[in-house]
Amino acid sequence: MGKEMKGKVVAITGGGSGIGKAMALEYAAAGADLAICGRTGEKLRLSAEQIKALGVRTYWQTVNVANIKEINSFAQNIIKNLGSLDVWVNNAGIDTPGLVGWQSVTEELWDEMMAIDLKAVFFGCQAAAKEMSHKGGVIINISSFASQIPTAGRAVYSCAKAAVNNLTKTLAGEMAPYGIRVLSIIPGYIKTEMTSEGIKTRYEELVSAIAAGRLGEAEDLTKTAVFLSGEGASYITGVNIEISGGKFSVQNPLWSWQQKEKYLRSN
Repeated sequence: MGKEMKGKVVAITGGGSGIGKAMALEYAAAGADLAICGRTGEKLRLSAEQIKALGVRTYWQTVNVANIKEINSFAQNIIKNLGSLDVWVNNAGIDTPGLVGWQSVTEELWDEMMAIDLKAVFFGCQAAAKEMSHKGGVIINISSFASQIPTAGRAVYSCAKAAVNNLTKTLAGEMAPYGIRVLSIIPGYIKTEMTSEGIKTRYEELVSAIAAGRLGEAEDLTKTAVFLSGEGASYITGVNIEISGGKFSVQNPLWSWQQKEKYLRSN
C-alpha cells in the first residue's frame, strides 16, 4: 500500500484493541496521523507506540464514548494536537456477555448497550462533523451483521446496530451539503480476540454460512476502510457496506464447494 492517506488525520474510537487497533495501524501504514480513544489507557498507550513506529503522529485519550462531553473533548483535542480532522471511525461498541433472552434483559443492560452502541455513534458523528463542517470529511460507522439478520439472544445489540445503519443514511443526507460523507461497514464473522472463543467451538458452523468458505481477517475490513476514506470513493456516501464473504448470500453455500470438487475431479 502507498501513502494515499498522507497528510490526513484519522480518529478511531475503541482504537486500543481488536478491529479498532487494526484499522489504526492500516491508516498509519497509508500515511495518516492517528487519534485513538477508549476506556483503557494502557491499551491505548501501547497502540500509540505501534502507530508511532510507522512514522506518523499520534494522539490518544481515555474516553467513555457514551459521555457526550468526553467525546466532544476528544474531537476538540484532536484539532489542538494534530491540527485537523479528516476521517472519524465510530468503532467502539459492546455486546452482551453471551446470549440473553428477552426475559433477562434489564433496564440497565438496555441503557448501557444503547448508550455505547447507538447514542455514542450519533454524538460521535455530531462531534466529528462540527470539526469537519468547513472543509468536509468522512465518517465511518462500524455496524454488525446482526443489523441484517438479528441474532436470537442478542435483541438489544441487533436493534442498536440496525439503528446505526438507518442513522448512517440519514446523516449522509444531512451532512452532504458540508462535504461530509457518511458510511457504515457491516462486518461478517471476523477473527479477533473477541471472537476467538466462538471460532474454537463453532468453526464449521460459522464457515458453512459463508460463500467465500472462510472467516474474515481484520485486513478485510481495514483495507476497505482506507479505500472508503480516499478520493477513489468520493461519490460513495449513505450506504451500508457489507464485508462478510457473502454470508447468507444463498441458503446453502456449501453446495457450491461440493460441486467444485466434483467438477475438478471430472475435468
